[in-house]
Amino acid sequence: MALSSVVRLVFILLCILPAGCGKQVTRVISSGSDSGPRGGLDPQVLGHGMADDSPAWAPDGASIAFHRAFPSTYGPPGVYVLSLRSHTVRLLAAGDWTGPRYLCFSPDGRRLAGVWRSQLAILDAGSGAISWPFFTESGVWNPDWSPDGRRILYHRGPTQGDYPPDSSGIHIFDLLTGEDHAVWAGSHRLAGWPMRWSPDASRFAFIDAPPGYWRSVSVYSFGDTAATMLMGTTSSLYDWLHWYTNPRHRTDGLLFIEKTGPQMTTHLIDSRTGSPLPWPYSLGPWDAPSPDGQWLVLVRAQPGDSIGVLFLRAVDDLCGRTRRQLTRYVPLADSQPLSQGDANDELPSGGG
Repeated sequence: MALSSVVRLVFILLCILPAGCGKQVTRVISSGSDSGPRGGLDPQVLGHGMADDSPAWAPDGASIAFHRAFPSTYGPPGVYVLSLRSHTVRLLAAGDWTGPRYLCFSPDGRRLAGVWRSQLAILDAGSGAISWPFFTESGVWNPDWSPDGRRILYHRGPTQGDYPPDSSGIHIFDLLTGEDHAVWAGSHRLAGWPMRWSPDASRFAFIDAPPGYWRSVSVYSFGDTAATMLMGTTSSLYDWLHWYTNPRHRTDGLLFIEKTGPQMTTHLIDSRTGSPLPWPYSLGPWDAPSPDGQWLVLVRAQPGDSIGVLFLRAVDDLCGRTRRQLTRYVPLADSQPLSQGDANDELPSGGG
């Protein structure tokens, strides 16, 4: 039987599976019907049409932190934590439309790193207290916590004036010593973002712009004199990079989006060879896989509205049976006061 016929047969079988194929997610999220179209994801929410962004999975996969950009019945703009066990959303730290964003958990789940006011912000995952470990006029982009919990990989923007060359580019901040340094491959200072640590912290992947290419996905192994380019383009943009592992499928790959004008294509490639790996559908900005690679948190349009909120879907679900809405956006009327209960609002049932 031809490969294309096998793929079609598998797809048909998945789509006619009984409703019980979504049983695992309904134990975590309130039960309800799937509001999304079968066989695909809703169109991505682009531009400024997002109430929620920057979703970050806790290491145990039991909760998701996210940034809410606007006041709502949840509370003020800021960082919220959504519990997949208690079905609640709680305000962790008040912020504003700009942040804290680009969130990531520490490996022990006790802290979050993010970007607010163009600086690195560290949030206590219990109390919500925010600390600012340093200040840089270059600004901070896309922090990523190392698997050992000691270091944060991040990018500094281009510098103005008489700053040394290592004031910009990819940096590593050591939380124990307070030391910060640029990352060099031999005599070449590495630059480009997003960046993601490998699971064993021996390497990191990043979006590069090497000579002869507009963008590339590259991997740097500490101690090497050069980064290794795995995939390059002369005309498109690469973005939203994730180091994706899925023990069930024995996958160790790099998941990212390629933008060509309005068209977006999702790629999954082997983290060492760059060989393409199977991936079922297109992802959008801020979509993120769970730590075990089994689930996706997605930013999609709220039913009956165009504003983006959080949804959940199983990675292996090609038909949308496991798709569930996680958060909702209800604007806060000018005359409506905030109450303590608003920030502890229950999750909506199903997809709306």
